[in-house]
Amino acid sequence: SVALNGDVVFADTANHLIRAYNPGQDTVIDDIAGVVDENTGTPTGGFNDDGRYADATELDSPLAVTVTRGALYVIADTGNTRVRQVGPTPSDPGLEEPEPEPEPEPEPEPGPPSKPPVVKPPQGEPPAAPGNDFSIRRVKVKRNGTVTLRVKVTSPGRLQALVTTKRNGRQRAFAKGGTQVRSAPTVTLRAKPTARGRRIVRRDHGRLALRLAVTFRPTGGEPRTDRMRGLRLPAS
Repeated sequence: SVALNGDVVFADTANHLIRAYNPGQDTVIDDIAGVVDENTGTPTGGFNDDGRYADATELDSPLAVTVTRGALYVIADTGNTRVRQVGPTPSDPGLEEPEPEPEPEPEPEPGPPSKPPVVKPPQGEPPAAPGNDFSIRRVKVKRNGTVTLRVKVTSPGRLQALVTTKRNGRQRAFAKGGTQVRSAPTVTLRAKPTARGRRIVRRDHGRLALRLAVTFRPTGGEPRTDRMRGLRLPAS
């Protein structure tokens, strides 16, 4: 099946993967759906339930795939005896398409006049929302693709890091990592290369340009994301 961007998408049945390449740009094959063991680089077939991103959804001997106009993949997951629909995995938290705004609800028909609301005496100021401020103190990129950074936060919450690199004209996920912050100190966060990232490290021996996005979501508060460019994978 051919996607709108020209990618040729096909089912790699023996490896339990859905894969793609763009003949107009290069012959690099990307894994679109299915799970690859991060430690061994070996594809794993099976079933790990629904509701996951494409590259975190296990398949079992898929025989066919088609691409819809909405960039969704419809897969004949033969070994699991079901037809499945998955969406593309986002490569950057700031690049995900926004959800459509809900349609306004119709105006209610007028009814009998209501009683005036009862005004309660003030009970004091509401508690302030937890702060989402954080600062990146140090970033180190190793040749194996691991990105280590020190981050200072102001409250407990969840820290996540996403490292991307430009491939075939688009930003692709290179490394990911996350940690739970139970107090508010300076913590160490590591983003380890994905299966695609490890392949890039093995194939590319030059100084590879990387982008870093760090998101902090305080417990009970709103998330905040900071981005950093200019990172380089050291040359081998």
